[in-house]
Amino acid sequence: MKCPPFIPFTLAFIAGILADDFSRAGVLWPAALVVAGLVWSALRSEGMLLLALGFGMLIGHVHRVPYSAGDVRNVIGGRPAYFECEGRITGDPTPRIKTNEDRLDFPVRLESFSDFGARRGTGGKIWVEWRRDPKRAREAPRLFWGDRVRLSGYLERPAAATNPHLFDYRGYLETRGFHHVLRIDPDDAPLQKLGEVPGLPAIFRARDRLEQAVLRGVSGPPEVEGLLLGMILGERTEMPSEVNDNFRKTGTLHVVAISGLHITLIAFLITLFLRMLRINKSVITLIVIPLLLGYVVMTGFRPSAVRALVMCAVFMGSWLLYRPAHMMNSLAVAAFAILAVSPCQIFDPGFQLSFLVVAAIVVITPAVRRKIEPWIEPDPYLPPEFISEARRRLGSVLGRVADLASVSLAAWAGSAGLILYYFHLFSPVSFFCNLIVVPLSGLSLALGFTAMIADFFWPPLASIFNQTQWLVTRLMLGVTDEAAGWLWGYVYVVQPAAWVVAAGYAVACLALFWKRSRRWVAAGASLCAAAFAVWGYAARPVEVTVLDVGKGQCVLIERFGGPKILIDAGSESQGRSLVKPFLRARGVNRLDLAVATHGDATHVGGL
Repeated sequence: MKCPPFIPFTLAFIAGILADDFSRAGVLWPAALVVAGLVWSALRSEGMLLLALGFGMLIGHVHRVPYSAGDVRNVIGGRPAYFECEGRITGDPTPRIKTNEDRLDFPVRLESFSDFGARRGTGGKIWVEWRRDPKRAREAPRLFWGDRVRLSGYLERPAAATNPHLFDYRGYLETRGFHHVLRIDPDDAPLQKLGEVPGLPAIFRARDRLEQAVLRGVSGPPEVEGLLLGMILGERTEMPSEVNDNFRKTGTLHVVAISGLHITLIAFLITLFLRMLRINKSVITLIVIPLLLGYVVMTGFRPSAVRALVMCAVFMGSWLLYRPAHMMNSLAVAAFAILAVSPCQIFDPGFQLSFLVVAAIVVITPAVRRKIEPWIEPDPYLPPEFISEARRRLGSVLGRVADLASVSLAAWAGSAGLILYYFHLFSPVSFFCNLIVVPLSGLSLALGFTAMIADFFWPPLASIFNQTQWLVTRLMLGVTDEAAGWLWGYVYVVQPAAWVVAAGYAVACLALFWKRSRRWVAAGASLCAAAFAVWGYAARPVEVTVLDVGKGQCVLIERFGGPKILIDAGSESQGRSLVKPFLRARGVNRLDLAVATHGDATHVGGL
């Protein structure tokens, strides 16, 4: 079977981005590869791969290196300074609300800036942390994606990681192109809104209207409201952390992300309504795509939503061209479109999970379905008149269950490596939870979108749909809460190296696409896993890790496969934000001994 053309092209393009990040080469090598690729592609089609490789390196280099003399990285450098600037917000502002703090985070592309050292510039990107007085938060101007703003505050490099295996805030921002953080305190000059992109505020006001429609008639606990807003409008900040943890532990957090399920449902509902009016498919495409774009903008331009939008546009575009659509080719087009604009997305966990899970579903599901079919389908040699109606219905039900099971298995297989790496979790319960939660989430989304449509015509009808949706959402929460409490439903494991995860996916691809090698691949993988376990046990007899917890103390003593001892745990907040995530990253699910050396809160508060 011939490989669709955009798949190898996109893979070569991704390899170019990664090669530039790893080698940190200048512009000469990427330019030479692009020229060589152009010459070769004029003679042979294989030259397009070299062109894609060079183009990926060139795009990565341009986004990584600040060539402009007025860029903030060239003017300010690594020195902190009090900073005044004007710029445009390039992302959806995200609230970070705590008991004593009201903070808004958003990216800004600078147009002009200066500091008190008379240094001036005209470009670059910064990350803004706007700390507002909770009592005056409602008086502050409301910010949207695309707004022009004037602001001032203290500019500095992001904080570097001081403890191993924990979240690296500096690395997280720098892989996205943000090398400076502007911190605005309540005592600084007030932020000024200078202008906005025409049409965008209307979209965000529509989001407020839809938020009211989703919650109309629903007066439940905060976890229900937070989950409803998270699933339908992407407002995950309203979802309690306990609910977020339960979905992560059970491997069902993907139902909260705005993804292909949301885009497909919206496209289906609109298409169904327009087809009832006997509108041509080509006209439907020209109506549906702009509406989907508005929804993606409304929910914050998240990578999974952009991926689903591009795939849907490619699929529906085939109606205009009267050509069949290829799912993997459409997925490759979506990846290329996103990375060509923002190559740093390749390092984003959400981007990686979104594309790998969809690719796994497209590739693995048909193979699993073919294995299951002989067990559930009637005898193909039996004439149809000899098959009873009950047997047909049973086969239809079993077929749907088999489809759901194959999709759940494929999604679990596609995401397992990344979940191990980023969240240090292995969730055997994920496969079974998805069998229940995914259909419930689809039903909940269908009810939610129907309620939003009904709210424009007759609000009491929206309340009826929302009440039904409330019951479905409560059932989802009950399932995840119960599964998260199972003894071996999930387990935290030692964070594997990035190359180990990449090798695992490479071995899986080899076994999938090179059938003759499956036995050898399975034997080699088992041998490597056994060698890795033996090496780890022998090479790491005892490890002592001292964490930076400020004035307190925290020491972990462990032996690979042996006892784990924790001496102190810092204060209560440090225990929650530093010590507990570190223990999870080390695969510590149970401590054999905890020692308290002092009785004060800075030593034992975290225990």
